[in-house]
Amino acid sequence: MKKKGLLLAVCLLTGFVVFAKPGDRMYVSVQDCKVKSGTGFFASTVGNLYYGDEIRVVTEKGKWVEVSGVSLVSKKEVKGWVPSDVLTKKKIVAQNGKAGVSASAEELALAGKGFSAEIEGAFSKGAKAQAYAVVDRVESIKVLEAQLRDFIQEGALNEGEE
Repeated sequence: MKKKGLLLAVCLLTGFVVFAKPGDRMYVSVQDCKVKSGTGFFASTVGNLYYGDEIRVVTEKGKWVEVSGVSLVSKKEVKGWVPSDVLTKKKIVAQNGKAGVSASAEELALAGKGFSAEIEGAFSKGAKAQAYAVVDRVESIKVLEAQLRDFIQEGALNEGEE
């Protein structure tokens, strides 16, 4: 009995360690993903991939995956590095026969918050509606990469690297 339990544990752990191997087909699971020239947060951006784009894994390095594919939005070949957590092995199917994004930007934003349109409507009518408006305002703030880099360097932070 102990042998079966040990064997099961080894199989499960081995399955979790293997994320992606070269040649695997994966899909972008976020609305917009910057493809970088290297594995650092501040590596230069070489292109973008979008929700539902199919890519091929070239190699994996830590939390980063080198990918190659064609963006359905820009129609351009993209090769570079993305964080592994923006990819899924599950195929993302387009709605209404359209290639690319199968959900609106609003639907993706709500899903990121754990909301549906109905839940958001009920929540925004309640006493916490004011706090919800503040969250929306904060989420709308855009910080340029150069500004973020300056902030990190001035604060003597480790530039987001491990």
